[in-house]
Amino acid sequence: MNSKPNILVYAAAALFGIACAFLLVNRQWIEAKFQTGHLPFQDWVLWFFGIALVGNGLYRLATRGANVDRRWPFWIIVGGTMLYAEVFNVIPLKETACRILAGRHHHLDPGACYKAD
Repeated sequence: MNSKPNILVYAAAALFGIACAFLLVNRQWIEAKFQTGHLPFQDWVLWFFGIALVGNGLYRLATRGANVDRRWPFWIIVGGTMLYAEVFNVIPLKETACRILAGRHHHLDPGACYKAD
C-alpha cells in the first residue's frame, strides 16, 4: 500500500477513536441533547449520509484544489442540508432528503417517504 492511503486509514481510525472516547465520556449530555437512543432508522441514515457527503466533499476539495469536480460542492450542500434537517428537526427537509436518497435506487410511491414516528 502507498503511504498516503496508510496515513488516511490511520487518520480515520484516530478520528473514530476520538469520537468514541468523546461519546463515552459525554454520553449523558449527548442523550439529553440529541436523544440518540430514540432516533428512528431513517434519522440515522440521514446523519450517516450527511456526514459522509460533507466529509468526502471537503476532503476532495482540500486534496485536489483547482482540479476538483464541479459536483462535489453540490454534494457538500446536500449533506449539510441533511445535517441541518437532523439537528433542527425540519420535517420538510427530511422528506426531501429521504426522496433524494431513496429515489436514486427505488421507485417511490406517492405517499410520504420520511416516516415521522
